[in-house]
Amino acid sequence: MDDISIGTNLSPSIRNVLELEDYVICDTSISVSENSWCRNQIYETDRFSQLDLCVLQRVTKSLSSFSEILTYEKVISLKEVSKEIKRAREIVREKICFLESEDSHGGNGRYHKSKQEVLLHKIRDLYHDSYLRARSSPRFKQTECRALEKLVLQSSEETSSREDHLRKRNSKKYPYLYTDEKIVALSLYLSSVEDKKGCILTRDKDIRLILLHTLNYLHSLRTYEAKGILKRISANPIKIYNYSENCPLFLDFDSSDRPSNKSRRASRRDSYFMGSIF
Repeated sequence: MDDISIGTNLSPSIRNVLELEDYVICDTSISVSENSWCRNQIYETDRFSQLDLCVLQRVTKSLSSFSEILTYEKVISLKEVSKEIKRAREIVREKICFLESEDSHGGNGRYHKSKQEVLLHKIRDLYHDSYLRARSSPRFKQTECRALEKLVLQSSEETSSREDHLRKRNSKKYPYLYTDEKIVALSLYLSSVEDKKGCILTRDKDIRLILLHTLNYLHSLRTYEAKGILKRISANPIKIYNYSENCPLFLDFDSSDRPSNKSRRASRRDSYFMGSIF
């Protein structure tokens, strides 16, 4: 099957990545380029008229690009990503219902839709389209993928970012899905087991950190299996592109850049628990 032709929403640089890489793993963070838009626009408003029209327009543009990216055959999104998109859709849907009831309160229930209301409905629909496309993405349940997922999950618990992961897990409303760790594990699987060269599209700096720590842990091991994984990753480098609708695409990480000796020595003290994985 050929890739679906994408419209003008996507820049030549991102289209080039989507066409040339063997695989592209998408993170939810690239869906919207407006930081904290949901907190500032969704949670803090009581009327459609209070929504910032310019922000809604930018969010609509970002989501439109994200939805189009998901139409590419080479793009992979985890089930955790589809769950995060579904969460966002439901947040917007619930806010629309609330604002409609507030705006129609005291009237006959009929009113002219503002530009803000129209755009918020469009945002909900784009989240829904993105959810359907992400949900239909291929799933990987092979034993090797599970083992690498376990490795990444364990190694991330022992890194300097552990407090941040604990904070995420302690969310009262939504459980922590370990999406970042599972994205890294899938990239390791596709590179080392399926011999594919590819990349991750994200705006989340945690993914780069988790991948770097995991590679450092692998370098610290002396097992035949770990050396084999690193050899195949060397032949099939994993890249991370920082992507945002409002900023140029740039290469944020390339696994072919060997970690420093200092980083590998620092990780050896924690390598004892890894042996049972291989």
